[in-house]
Amino acid sequence: MEKNISQDKNQGLKIDKKTLIGITVLLVGILVFAGVLTQVVPTGVYDTASDGSIINGTYHQIERSEVGYSFWRVFLAPIEAFIFATSDAMTGVIIILFITIIGGTFLVLDKSGVLKYIMTTIVGKYEKKKYTLLAVMILACMALSSFAGILEESVTLVPLAVAISLSLG
Repeated sequence: MEKNISQDKNQGLKIDKKTLIGITVLLVGILVFAGVLTQVVPTGVYDTASDGSIINGTYHQIERSEVGYSFWRVFLAPIEAFIFATSDAMTGVIIILFITIIGGTFLVLDKSGVLKYIMTTIVGKYEKKKYTLLAVMILACMALSSFAGILEESVTLVPLAVAISLSLG
């Protein structure tokens, strides 16, 4: 049971330069792809009622010059989302802070050895019932997203679930 979990003294998630560069290139590629789509896909709008709801069947295309999208604004989009402090921007800030705090908590647990102990205990208890553990983990994630509204925040649980899955084989 203990042999499945890494015996490395330097615990923690290791991200080398190659991985960091790959992730950065991927994100920039997605940003450029979205920017190209803003230039290629026809631009249009729906008419809205006085309460802000969309009126069905009122879609019409508008000239791109009316919109004023420049390709260079694609690269400023992540910054502009936080400059124009809307309620959506504040939601993004709160999600980023939550993920950072939870990620830091996992890092502290990992560096202190508590996370390895928890994983060893879970793997030991469910070694014969792998699929039961998998079902419980999926049910817990579904319940968190359904009842507590945790969607993006569940990303912090992925490394733990992957480590447990790998330990169970």
